[in-house]
Amino acid sequence: MRRDIGNGSTTAHNSATRPDAEYYAEILVGTPPQTINLLFDTGSSDLWLFGADVRGSIDAGQQKWNQAASSTAKLIKNGKWSINYADGSGGKGTIYSDTISVAGVKVDGQGVEYATDVYPMSNGGNILGSPVSGIVGFGFDSINSASPKQQTLFSNMKRHLTKPLFTVDLKHKADGTFGFGFIEDSRYTGNITYSNVDSSGGFWRWTSNGYAVGDGDFVSLNMTGITDTGGSRLKVPTEAFNAYTSAIANYTDSFACDTKLPDFYFGAGGDTKIKVDGEYIKEKYDDGTCGLKMGDGGNSATFGSPAMAGAFVVFENGDDGPRIGWAISK
Repeated sequence: MRRDIGNGSTTAHNSATRPDAEYYAEILVGTPPQTINLLFDTGSSDLWLFGADVRGSIDAGQQKWNQAASSTAKLIKNGKWSINYADGSGGKGTIYSDTISVAGVKVDGQGVEYATDVYPMSNGGNILGSPVSGIVGFGFDSINSASPKQQTLFSNMKRHLTKPLFTVDLKHKADGTFGFGFIEDSRYTGNITYSNVDSSGGFWRWTSNGYAVGDGDFVSLNMTGITDTGGSRLKVPTEAFNAYTSAIANYTDSFACDTKLPDFYFGAGGDTKIKVDGEYIKEKYDDGTCGLKMGDGGNSATFGSPAMAGAFVVFENGDDGPRIGWAISK
């Protein structure tokens, strides 16, 4: 592996076809480099993309990787991968190693999972919306689906970064920033509050210390869950979910889109509380009504993209083990 520079940043594009649901980065693959838009996903650990001969429903605006045009692409003998997602979609294919660049940081010999087949979501929608053509997973190596297992892009690049971390600064209905190897102080206010991460399951799992609804008091409650940039929903424990829906007058699963939703706050440790604007929790249905992007997580939580749209998040995995840091974004 090698690097050209010690850190870098790149745009976190908010997909025009699936706004606030798919945030992607432009990735350079192969030699000469082909630009492929990949969903940035901290909830999985595979780097895969549409192959030149992929079978399945994709859109005209989605790129396919032509491995034959890359002088550095090498087929991994007997390599194969297969993955299924919670929405019912999935894919499978073969594996190459090739050069990958993101934000100016170059990694040689990265495992690139080449999709020969992709499958739609349970609701019939394509696995990804245009112009996204694959996924780059930033979870932990243990949940990589390939055989032989492949290290994530972050695992391969972090030893060459100034600091072993990446940052996520997502925006609501706007583009944000992904950073690698450094913390850009101008992107947040106050302090960054860190929590230890339990990576035993392959995810960025941590524990929030509570919640508040609107102007209500902060309620102490351990809310343990994963932080998932590839997930478009916020799930919270039953107690917090019931408190939120109780604050909405005459709440039903479907409501008028002009309904004003209360803000939701979750604790990030210490006195740090991250605001999730009520508008970020609202989604519009095909019938013109709206519903919540928040769900009842039972005893656990999932901090998907709505939780990060008002936050600056640091994902660090150094010698002292993984940790996650939260601050209020500017």
